[in-house]
Amino acid sequence: MPINKKIIIGFRTLVQSLKHTPQNVFQLIKKWSWRRRLAFDALAIVGLASGLVGLSLIVNYLLISPVEMNLARLQESIAHDKVCHEDCAQARQAWEKEVIGHLSAGTEPERSRRRLSDRLEKYFFSPRITSEFKLEIIKLYAQASAGQAAPQWLIDYLADSNGRPELQGRILVSFALDSWPPDFLFSLLAGERPLALKRELVRALSSYPAKEKLFQSDQLAQLEEIIFSVESDALYRSELIRLLSDYYWLFPEPTGRLLEECYNPANGLDNISRLYAADILNSFRLETLIEPEVSEAEWEKYFNQ
Repeated sequence: MPINKKIIIGFRTLVQSLKHTPQNVFQLIKKWSWRRRLAFDALAIVGLASGLVGLSLIVNYLLISPVEMNLARLQESIAHDKVCHEDCAQARQAWEKEVIGHLSAGTEPERSRRRLSDRLEKYFFSPRITSEFKLEIIKLYAQASAGQAAPQWLIDYLADSNGRPELQGRILVSFALDSWPPDFLFSLLAGERPLALKRELVRALSSYPAKEKLFQSDQLAQLEEIIFSVESDALYRSELIRLLSDYYWLFPEPTGRLLEECYNPANGLDNISRLYAADILNSFRLETLIEPEVSEAEWEKYFNQ
């Protein structure tokens, strides 16, 4: 091919390529701008989200009252300071005093008390919080209540059949027993409630000084049903029989008849339960019932339950 013709063909090719160059460059710029805009938008979203989270944390921190911060310190101390010496004990007492003061009626605005109570409720129902601090929460409320009833959420927890017996027992004994409806209290003695809770309640009833506020004669029928139930634990049964000595002061005739039934060997109660029934009757009556003999094996089994 002649050189002139090659030059002409090469020139045409160059012109043709230059003809499409602006369009190609524009497409490249367009693609780059779209990617840059997408990246910028993504970074903006991430930055905005991070800013909102940070702002939320700052606002929450600023909104936490001093008493809530001290409550958090108390929780951390109980969770991690297993050995609490003088300085630790003094700090805990100061934090407790502040919390109790804010919970007490009439000492703080209702909104502040409600916020602190909500915080305590969240702590109590959190699975990450130790039982020791949950017991502490019950103590704080009991000291702040001054003989009044427990907060409703603690009452609901006490009525929950899935509640932890050690917490429920502490709720029972931490608040005045006469602040609970008698029917509710005695409903806990029967049914499927944990044995540990039932025994804790019997001990609380036995040591309660104003029994006339709680004890009623129609409760004897319920106690009789529990005592003679084949499903009743022997140790629990004997504790209920000993509780009858407190009923005897208030309702001697019906209580005496029930104790006679407990003592009667024909009714099939264990010797230790019969022994307690005889001891109560002998302490209130002039006649002396023969106390059943209890073997060492029976006592050993009894105390090892």
